[in-house]
Amino acid sequence: MNDSLLSVIIPVYNKGEAIKRGLDSIVDQTYSHWEVEIVDDGSTDNSVEYIKPYLLDSRFHYYYKENGGVSSARNYGLNKAQGKYIIFLDADDYFLPRAFEILLLLIKQKKLMSVRQIFLLKKEEIEDFLVI
Repeated sequence: MNDSLLSVIIPVYNKGEAIKRGLDSIVDQTYSHWEVEIVDDGSTDNSVEYIKPYLLDSRFHYYYKENGGVSSARNYGLNKAQGKYIIFLDADDYFLPRAFEILLLLIKQKKLMSVRQIFLLKKEEIEDFLVI
């Protein structure tokens, strides 16, 4: 396990072009020490064609498995992840550019232990949490 590595697990099933926005949002993060475990849960569409260009970046890892449902795909990705911190992203969702940076700062300041749901904070609320 790498203590500063953030692992993103993305289960994919027939998402096609929709996955691009989420993958782009990871590439655009201000915190760059991450890996992505993309678990294709038996897609029958062209999802892999949209994923292939990202695999040129060694931080992206792609796995194809027989369809077993989203929980099965997440667990598969969890078993492959090397990071100390894990975050799940649905294939049609995305992150804001400072998401990883802010989450890790909050964790290090012991103001956040875990996130169970995606949440939004106003800029003023984030500034109250962060001491930079």
